[in-house]
Amino acid sequence: MERATELSYEEVRRTRPEEQPLVGWFGVVLEPPVAQDDGRARVLLSLRAHQDRHLCGDESGDSCRVTVSDREIGRFVALIPMREEDRAGARRLWTGSLVKVYGVATGEEDTENGPVLGAEWYRHWPPHYYVTTAAAGRMRR
Repeated sequence: MERATELSYEEVRRTRPEEQPLVGWFGVVLEPPVAQDDGRARVLLSLRAHQDRHLCGDESGDSCRVTVSDREIGRFVALIPMREEDRAGARRLWTGSLVKVYGVATGEEDTENGPVLGAEWYRHWPPHYYVTTAAAGRMRR
């Protein structure tokens, strides 16, 4: 996914569909995924900025968690080819999960929730496997 381009939320919304590059966005899942007829899931996400310096519970590297901003930049929808292990169980992709979506804007705009990305690949962190910057008061950098 090294070919992903850093585009802002507004740049993606302004770029014509045929010129859309692959982007990589972090988002917190706002509603349970909805299965689509094509096997993908439609997922509503709150776009968050990734913090390069992750927060840690102590000095050990094992206590560090992927960290994203606690503030929403905007909302977007991702059409995700969900893996079987993300469909059920305690660690399923669900409300509150963090997802890094690599995809291309389809040109479709969800009037309430922003651009729609057709995901090529994603990474998933269940709740409690990542933190937001709101945890900075109780965790180390």
